[in-house]
Amino acid sequence: MCQRGLINNNLVTAGKICIVLLSLLIIASLFTACNSIPVTTPAPTSTPVPTISAAPTLTPQETPKMPITENVKWLAAVIVSEAGSTLEKGKLVRCTDEERAAVGWTVINRLYSGVFGRTIKDIVNAPGQYAHDQQPTSEILLLAQKILEGRIQDPTGGATYFFSPRGMPKEGESTTGFDTGGGLHSVPGIDGEVYFPSWTLTLTYIGDLKNVRVAYFMFYRAENPGTTTVPN
Repeated sequence: MCQRGLINNNLVTAGKICIVLLSLLIIASLFTACNSIPVTTPAPTSTPVPTISAAPTLTPQETPKMPITENVKWLAAVIVSEAGSTLEKGKLVRCTDEERAAVGWTVINRLYSGVFGRTIKDIVNAPGQYAHDQQPTSEILLLAQKILEGRIQDPTGGATYFFSPRGMPKEGESTTGFDTGGGLHSVPGIDGEVYFPSWTLTLTYIGDLKNVRVAYFMFYRAENPGTTTVPN
């Protein structure tokens, strides 16, 4: 009995040892598995720093040279009076730079022809030729300076005349005080036919001018400016 009890005690002890060893193996396996799992550390969040745009570089507005010459004043007076702005649907609309330059160049081309006067002042003040009663702005003065200095080329190719179809009477309207000898014509942008001045019959129309609205400005030149007769 004592021997059998001893054997039983040994078996119990061995069993306990096996259980302990097995527990240690399980713990070791779990520890190894935990260490092998990659740990992802979330990226730190931060409040984005607003980007401050650099202030735009401002170019000083070009201004007319001082002092303003008489030629510049007279030419600018014509440009602002004839092509400062137009009335569209009850609102004043600024004329384009090309329209203004084209009007200004008719004065210069008349000066070059030698037929209309010896000075810009004489040409501008000739009876019934140009409106010049408005005060030019610095923008218009600068444009006139550029034309006289040759910094703006002639967009018309030598025009000495122009008129505004919108300023002429339409068919059926009163023609009192208007030169309507050029007859009735259709003009893009105008409903119905309008009268043209008589001098349009003997001069060459200059069409397809960039940024020039034909309903407001039509330009003409004489093929031989030296023989042009100035209309009254």
